[in-house]
Amino acid sequence: MSKTIAGAIASFFGRSGIAISEKLSTEEFNQFAEDAAELDAKLNDPAATQLAADLKAANDKVAELTGQLTEAATAQTQLKEQVATLTGERDKYKAQHERAAEAGTGTPKEDANSRGKSEMASYNAHALEVYTKANGK
Repeated sequence: MSKTIAGAIASFFGRSGIAISEKLSTEEFNQFAEDAAELDAKLNDPAATQLAADLKAANDKVAELTGQLTEAATAQTQLKEQVATLTGERDKYKAQHERAAEAGTGTPKEDANSRGKSEMASYNAHALEVYTKANGK
């Protein structure tokens, strides 16, 4: 022990150390001094210092992780908003697709170019006429 009992009491209780020693009996003062010495040993124990350092490191890590959690929560909120927007757009285009698909089921053998047309284009009609004259059919 690097300090004397009187030194330990003086360091812990400063101005009241003398009053304590005068008010207590010798046995009480000796018991008090032993308790103070044990307390001093516990306070100066390297394990206690290490625990304080570990506690500070843990608190720093908690603060860092709390910040990361806040950032993740913000990102999650933004992504939820984006999903809601994209879901609305998807539903709009899905409805358009379903209407177009439904319209096409009535005429499955036709395509968009042949629906409603019953005559050939002028260049096709002319080509057919030339072929017929040349081949005699």
